[in-house]
Amino acid sequence: MTERIGRRPAAPKAEDTGETPKEAPTSGKRPRRSAKAKAPGAAQLAIEVAPALPDPKLAKALSAAIAPAGGFTPPITGPDVLKGATAPGTDPLTHKILSALGPGPLNSKIRKLSDADVASAVKAIEAAHPMPAPAAIAARLSKLVVGKTVELPLNLIHPGQVQISFRNVREKMEDFVTRVDERREDYQAHPKKSKTDLLDYPEALTAVIGPGARSLILTDGHHHIAALKATQHVVNKIVGAGVPHAAPGSKVGGEIAFVNQLFGGKEGVPNVPIRVVGDLRDVPESQLWGKLAALSHGHRWAYLVDRQGSTQAAAPTYFGQLENNPYRYLASVLTGKIEMVKDDLDWKLNLHGGDPPVWLKVIGQSPDFIEFPIARVLERAYAETGRTYDQDKAPSETDRLVARYALFRAQLDPADPEHEALAGLTVTTKDRSLHKLEKRLDVDAGDLDLPKKIYRPSKRRLRRLEDTYVELVMKAQQTG
Repeated sequence: MTERIGRRPAAPKAEDTGETPKEAPTSGKRPRRSAKAKAPGAAQLAIEVAPALPDPKLAKALSAAIAPAGGFTPPITGPDVLKGATAPGTDPLTHKILSALGPGPLNSKIRKLSDADVASAVKAIEAAHPMPAPAAIAARLSKLVVGKTVELPLNLIHPGQVQISFRNVREKMEDFVTRVDERREDYQAHPKKSKTDLLDYPEALTAVIGPGARSLILTDGHHHIAALKATQHVVNKIVGAGVPHAAPGSKVGGEIAFVNQLFGGKEGVPNVPIRVVGDLRDVPESQLWGKLAALSHGHRWAYLVDRQGSTQAAAPTYFGQLENNPYRYLASVLTGKIEMVKDDLDWKLNLHGGDPPVWLKVIGQSPDFIEFPIARVLERAYAETGRTYDQDKAPSETDRLVARYALFRAQLDPADPEHEALAGLTVTTKDRSLHKLEKRLDVDAGDLDLPKKIYRPSKRRLRRLEDTYVELVMKAQQTG
């Protein structure tokens, strides 16, 4: 037998010539070295003492210094750089800087970052580019309407939750590195017409306009925003090392011009596409967070419960201030994500994520912020069974068993704090690969047909899960 899972209700609507600059003619003689170093000019001095996070004025001055009228020399990219070969005419320092900005070395650097390192990177960008004054925000948001998608500076956006997984953020940073490389190729071919954003319009994040249009609260995409900020910081540190060597028309200069365009935006801050899904500009400030966190029409716009289960009055102002929750990452690692895509007249399924998954998430139909109550249940279960979660290791079979039973128990026990939030969660009854699951799933007119045996355990199977879980708890108590 199969049971149809209906769709969840939709959210409330609300010339560069390309020529290389000519070199000055030489007499063929080697220039004499001066006994004293030449004192740098004001512009050069300003560049040499530039911080790793240049402000808009410095970025503008830098762009002028490294982008002469005749165009720029594109940065070195491709296999030669990643293999460590120095291109003809490239000094070792220039090669080192350009190599560091290649996708391979950049991703290698990112993978070495701890959760604390990622959080610090986010905080560094937010300290350099703080949120504008409420009046300035209102001037930008006053004409926005529900349903409209616009590009807005990154520092206008306020978090709509109190927790985050900085390991999830690190993974999305790697995705942005891939995009940086794609944008670089486009920039080399069309410097003035290339894309200047790392997120495309179809990927627009969602947000709600706050009281008096003085704030813009993000409802989905927190890991994307944090990842973009952290990636900007990592890239800016590398670029900052190359700033003193950015001679007009140089390869380093071309790369810095590209990075400034990609991460600078018009105001020294990257732009991101935002789709407005709600308008609370007429709501009193004192009622804002209550309205955002309340469940309405099957959706909520904010999640204010912290890792300990306490509800906060409001979300922090900055993404670097969000509480890190490793179990939020575990919740995502255990997820099998289902995408339903319509191709002409047929519907196709695309499954990805945890393999084998412990629970299934239908993209666009799952409850908002569902990973947080799942994380709460997982953390409690790991504590009861004496397990320590290591984010660097894939969950074992026993880890999945513990998670699976804990989620079933929360669903079946009305007294469980997360019972209501997880009531409709699709938990798999046993380990099945994504490939096997895909063969059992079907789509009928946009609705997912899911066999009951995939998510509804028999009494016998549930008893086995419980027995194993209890044994783990008793063993933890004896050894603890």
